[in-house]
Amino acid sequence: SGLVVVSKAANVRTEKLVDAACKQMQEELFVVSRLDRPTSGLLPLATSLQAMNWLQAQFAARLVYKEYVCLCEGKSLGDIGAEGTIDK
Repeated sequence: SGLVVVSKAANVRTEKLVDAACKQMQEELFVVSRLDRPTSGLLPLATSLQAMNWLQAQFAARLVYKEYVCLCEGKSLGDIGAEGTIDK
């Protein structure tokens, strides 16, 4: 039991990617955390219900470190390499 991570391209539905991964691996995979359709990134999938529950608990408890990178086109609105936080 464990974790599989797949690379999700922008404008691909999470469900479609999971279905394709299940067919390719010939096993059932469970969604741990979703990415919005326009978002690209790494999508964690569990290989068992037990692993899914454990991993989802890690996300819920905010124990998973996530990093977001934004690629922009055009004139910069701030200093290059600026870092900050996004308030709720």
